[in-house]
Amino acid sequence: MKLVSGCCSTKSMVLYIQVINIYHGGKKLSKSLPILFIMLSVIGGIGAGFALIKLAGEGAQSQPEPATRFYAVNESEIFYGKPVSYRIILENQEGKTIDYEMKVRLSGKDIYNKSIRLGSGSSFNQTISFIPGLTDGYPRLEFLLYKDNEIYKTLISQVIPRHNLTVTRTPQKNGDVILYRFDTGEQLELKILGDGVKPEDAIYTTSGQENQIIFLGEKYEKILPTMVNFLYPVILDLKDEKLKINETFKLLKGYTVTLEKITNQSLQLSISENNRTVRDIRAAGNSPIVYWKEIDDYKKYKIIMINPKQMSQDELVFDIIQYGDKKVIMVGDKYEEFQVTDIANNSITLKNTLPIKIGTEEVSLMDGKIKISI
Repeated sequence: MKLVSGCCSTKSMVLYIQVINIYHGGKKLSKSLPILFIMLSVIGGIGAGFALIKLAGEGAQSQPEPATRFYAVNESEIFYGKPVSYRIILENQEGKTIDYEMKVRLSGKDIYNKSIRLGSGSSFNQTISFIPGLTDGYPRLEFLLYKDNEIYKTLISQVIPRHNLTVTRTPQKNGDVILYRFDTGEQLELKILGDGVKPEDAIYTTSGQENQIIFLGEKYEKILPTMVNFLYPVILDLKDEKLKINETFKLLKGYTVTLEKITNQSLQLSISENNRTVRDIRAAGNSPIVYWKEIDDYKKYKIIMINPKQMSQDELVFDIIQYGDKKVIMVGDKYEEFQVTDIANNSITLKNTLPIKIGTEEVSLMDGKIKISI
């Protein structure tokens, strides 16, 4: 069970971590912190699911009374196509009757709506269920509480997809070989002898498709089509989003995209970083739009790519990808007990340089990027 609260400090809980930004009266109460990623958590027999991760933020300070207290308690794991349950707890300590409205939003789309009237000192405690229907990327799950037709409190989480896993164990004369395969193309092979794995007997391999590759649970895009060691991390990948004229679409790391105009099948957009406009862009409505951030006279990084899909007089339907800072992976790079041994056009291979001890407890590899039970 994971608890997110609109009045108390946020808490991390095992098995996964869920942290939220909290807004009160339209003002952000939390402090910005770096994004924390859980790369992969692999346990034999677990199917496709989702882990909640920190988007940004630190617990809010205690609210002065009177106040409305708003909680969302996760009561189930999140799986592809399966109902997810949250217990909603709402307490009216405003000293008068309040008409609330609560919305649940996933990737900017409303998936649940409920009106709630509470007298002073009354509370609402009910479990709601919905089927997320999640897509690729890192969807944002929002619980929005309205008071007097204005957003009063917001609980925000981000979701990382876990991938389908198959495990094959092959007995041999000198130990067993266990192969973990992921639907992303990644695989981990362990040759177990006795209670451990000798150096170079644990092999991790990832494979790419077209211009993308999944490496240790994260999605990357190749900078050059035939080179897999120069990569752009994909930190947001959303499909079929919508923007009306003068609306703003919020991204990660303080970036926003605003639709300014639609004229004769052409678009005018502005891109901002931390409330400062960094680029005004005009483009044909069917052309991909790419924002490159200039680092200096010689370097620039791709930050945002927008693919328009459909336009009307006042609305744009589009796919959008946001990238992180460029990453370079070289042969010899170390990831705790593993080291990169080979880089091909579409794959990266790592082998262990240190022995791995196998016991009855969960085994953590590459500083927790992979966790397995044998």
